[in-house]
Amino acid sequence: MKTLHRYILREHAGPLAFSLVILLSIFLMNQVVLLFDKIVGKGLHWSVILEVFGLCIPFILATAMPMAVLMSTLWAFGRLSSDNEIMAMKANGINLPAIILPLLLASLLLTLVMAWFNNTILPDSNYRLRSILLDISYQKPAIEIKEGILMDDLSGYSLLVQRIDRHNSRLYDITIYDNSSEGAPRTIVAEEGELSFSENRRDLILRLEDGEIHVVDPENLRNYQRVAFQTQTIVIKDVGGEFQKKEHGRYRTDREMSSRMMMEEVNDNRARIAVIHAQVDELMRSGIDTLSLEPTLPQMPVISRGKGVPLSQPVEGAGQRARRTFLEIQKKQWETEALQKRIDQLMVEVHKKYAIPFASVVFVLLGAPLRLNFRSGGAGTVIVLSMLTFLSYYVFLTGGENLGDRGLIDPFTAMWAPNIFFGLLGIALLWKSTRETSSLTLTILNPLTWFRRRKGTRPIESP
Repeated sequence: MKTLHRYILREHAGPLAFSLVILLSIFLMNQVVLLFDKIVGKGLHWSVILEVFGLCIPFILATAMPMAVLMSTLWAFGRLSSDNEIMAMKANGINLPAIILPLLLASLLLTLVMAWFNNTILPDSNYRLRSILLDISYQKPAIEIKEGILMDDLSGYSLLVQRIDRHNSRLYDITIYDNSSEGAPRTIVAEEGELSFSENRRDLILRLEDGEIHVVDPENLRNYQRVAFQTQTIVIKDVGGEFQKKEHGRYRTDREMSSRMMMEEVNDNRARIAVIHAQVDELMRSGIDTLSLEPTLPQMPVISRGKGVPLSQPVEGAGQRARRTFLEIQKKQWETEALQKRIDQLMVEVHKKYAIPFASVVFVLLGAPLRLNFRSGGAGTVIVLSMLTFLSYYVFLTGGENLGDRGLIDPFTAMWAPNIFFGLLGIALLWKSTRETSSLTLTILNPLTWFRRRKGTRPIESP
């Protein structure tokens, strides 16, 4: 039996690795498309670009792993069924639950690994990815000088170059308009020059040759200066595209927190709600006491000086105090609702960190009998069944997440309902496959089976 279990696991190892690589490639290409506009034209070093896409892999892996398990299960059991190996195992008294038992144990182990992954590696990688994308969004585009085009966004300078030798970084027929200082603007022209960047890659250095500097006072046009030079160096500050990482504080979003972090915040919010409830009870008691004492409250006279200028205001009436107490209670209730909504959102994320990894177990339980019901077909059948199953699971999961975040259903139900539904469906299919009887569920999933049975059981007419 151990030999059989090792054989079953080996049959799944190859398809699992292949499916995982394909899914990671597809999802990574999707991220390339989504992030292309944020990265292109920033002058980023290749290491920064690789870091961005490397940090995308953890959250892709967390989503792609259950899909890969489903695809490998469908693929492996399709091959075993087409080679009649499943039939041979059943002929030797080995039923389908015994066949998939090692896969269930392996998927359970994978669930534990991915749950650890979702609580340790994934939050930190999501935090780093958000931080580096924020740094990139602050990054200035890398300077790109073009022939015959005036560049007027260079920190107070405007640059016009008629011809560029990019192999030697040589510029020809250069005109520079200098408005960087508070004095009179300068116009610098040069026959040629050399372009380079400083060591920090942020300052542009222009070494000009054989040129002139023209200075005109706009308040007195007769005050004109013309200076010729053989060499001149101009440094334009802060125009490069050098990427710099910055500190972004300790704030983290839900998906950048581990379950422990989120549970700490949940407990803090629950403690704050308990304090608010105690405050509301005290306010309600004081309001009731105020209303009960209202008929006996004395009316304080208004003492005035001179022409009706009051020395003191009348004592606030009980009705006004009750109204103010009601508004305070309402504010406390709104604060409680906001805290409870935050608790629901955090608990949804906590359950998601464990529900999605556990989908690997569910997909093994569902994929094996489902593939045996669709014995014909190869890779196309595997892809179609995988996409339909996971698309249904994803819609179920996303809908539950939205309802859970809004507090319409319990967070546990929101995240675990897809696993429960598809798990029960897999158990039903497995039970029917073990008993080898006709199943309404199998008939619905495969209409061709129902049609063949109807055609085969048509009564024979008498001659």
